[in-house]
Amino acid sequence: LLWCQMKTTDYSNVNVRNFTTSWKDGLAFCALIHKHRPDLIPQFKLLTKDQPMNNLKLAFDTCEKKLGITKLLDPEDVNVEYVDEKSIITYIVTLYHYFSKMKNDSVQGRRLAKVVGSALDSEKMQLEYERLTSDLLQWIELTIQQLNNRTFPNSLVKVQEKLIEFNRYRIIDKPG
Repeated sequence: LLWCQMKTTDYSNVNVRNFTTSWKDGLAFCALIHKHRPDLIPQFKLLTKDQPMNNLKLAFDTCEKKLGITKLLDPEDVNVEYVDEKSIITYIVTLYHYFSKMKNDSVQGRRLAKVVGSALDSEKMQLEYERLTSDLLQWIELTIQQLNNRTFPNSLVKVQEKLIEFNRYRIIDKPG
């Protein structure tokens, strides 16, 4: 009962107080379905207490056809003077288990998507790392060849030019 009250609290035209009279107009059933799957009853705001048989039929047919929940009740069983409390409870328990399983499946799906996303990100980072490593190795090989082919000048001007070249290398080439 508490679960039903919490799920239907946002619906102003639904007031679940018990497992008998609160369900007679069908709005509580429709609200529970709409709360979890608004796509199944998009016209919920148009439903009124004046058409209990239509509301009950909509709820039970939706549960049977769209959710695969066995039709344990007929509108004629609920829209009566004395509703069988145990029948209502049985049907609500069926809805509760269905929607709980749906929520668990949704959580597991999000977790699985997160794991797959992490694996894809790791693969991208690995490929980027391999590319950077390959570029670095090429740069090292090229730099070693340049360093092995160098000659040292005898004049002060040429040494100063080499010093400027070294500073350019240290500031521009090496950081990259």
